[in-house]
Amino acid sequence: KPLVVFIPGMMHLARMSYGIPGTKPTDFLAYWLHQKGYSFLGISYPLENAVYHKTYPEYTIQDWAVQTCKIIHDRHPKQSVIILAWSMAGALARDLALECKKRDLDIQMFIGLAAAAPNPYTMNKALVDSMKPNNHGLVKLEDVYLKWFEDNLDQENSKNHHIIIAPSFYRKN
Repeated sequence: KPLVVFIPGMMHLARMSYGIPGTKPTDFLAYWLHQKGYSFLGISYPLENAVYHKTYPEYTIQDWAVQTCKIIHDRHPKQSVIILAWSMAGALARDLALECKKRDLDIQMFIGLAAAAPNPYTMNKALVDSMKPNNHGLVKLEDVYLKWFEDNLDQENSKNHHIIIAPSFYRKN
């Protein structure tokens, strides 16, 4: 079976697909794909998060595509691939296809999960205008998305009658 590669969106780490210590594996996508016999690889990109020691304000979509294809090629050079691109990772579609072709990687399918279009200038103007830079020159995500996402985590935790990921833990690890 092809390798399934999960690439998260703008402010998320790949652990959104496989969990963190102390969580239930059955709450996450990787568990269910493994149950169906698929190999799974979650790839985070360097964003401003406590798990990274440095920020990369010059990091581009092209850099992200190169890094992603290099990781896939280094770990699974001959295996065909299904890409699951969540949110902002949808912007990788074109550049990922080009980069993976250079490395002879066979992308069998690119699945966008609530994915941003791979076209420039498609974001909502009000959203873009609300984005302010932090002191590293990156979008200050706390002002734009974090509260909304934490509210969604609370709702999911409540609906499932247990904590999948605690919002207070989410951005700290």
